[in-house]
Amino acid sequence: LLALKLDPSNPSVLFNIGHAYEKNEDLEKAKWYYAQALIHKPGFEKAIRGLERVEGDEFSVKKDGNKSAS
Repeated sequence: LLALKLDPSNPSVLFNIGHAYEKNEDLEKAKWYYAQALIHKPGFEKAIRGLERVEGDEFSVKKDGNKSAS
């Protein structure tokens, strides 16, 4: 967490913390850090994929604006 203190808006650091929370199954914290990474770097593919993993269809609906029929 020293890296976060040194650069709290670094999207890579935020992503890595989110990924660690995801691996520890703390999905709410993982979502928060992935979202923060995207605030600081919109379009950050790793963070987008992280959110998709922890939110599933909920994130797809938000990202696309509507849910496509399957």
